[in-house]
Amino acid sequence: MRADNLSLHEKVIRAFNLAMAVAKSGRALTTQDEDMVYGHYDGLVEKHLHKHRTGQCSLQATVDFDIGKEEAQIDADLARLRSLLGGVT
Repeated sequence: MRADNLSLHEKVIRAFNLAMAVAKSGRALTTQDEDMVYGHYDGLVEKHLHKHRTGQCSLQATVDFDIGKEEAQIDADLARLRSLLGGVT
């Protein structure tokens, strides 16, 4: 199943699983890729989304939160994670 057919929750789980595979692969990563991989692998992205979706942050942060933008970033991360693993889906 392609990422565009998944719910946001399923995408976050898929990103975690791919990030785990990248982290365990031992591949050399750029600083940007390393930050993205470990952001998913450590659960930071999931925590960030959860806090904003449930209002566990400032009122302004809740108002400014754009779920579409966040989902687009997860989609981009999934594509990058797949490319780091050689096209694994």
